[in-house]
Amino acid sequence: MIKVYALTQVFHQGNQGLVETLFDKSRGYGVVAVTINQLTFGIPLRSQLNHRFGIVLDTISRDGRVFNRGLDFTKAVL
Repeated sequence: MIKVYALTQVFHQGNQGLVETLFDKSRGYGVVAVTINQLTFGIPLRSQLNHRFGIVLDTISRDGRVFNRGLDFTKAVL
């Protein structure tokens, strides 16, 4: 089973050094939680995945443009 979570204000306040995860109330930051060797990682969902360090889950076409949506490992948090 996959569960999707959102990083909370409390997480952002406790991890202010993570510049890439700055809290933005107008934009969500949904993550898929994955546990490996008793460590839980939050891997963000991206709607415009355009690099090779992720997994494309699906591709959509909107306004003549193609978007790869998936998991972005470059922004993962522990």
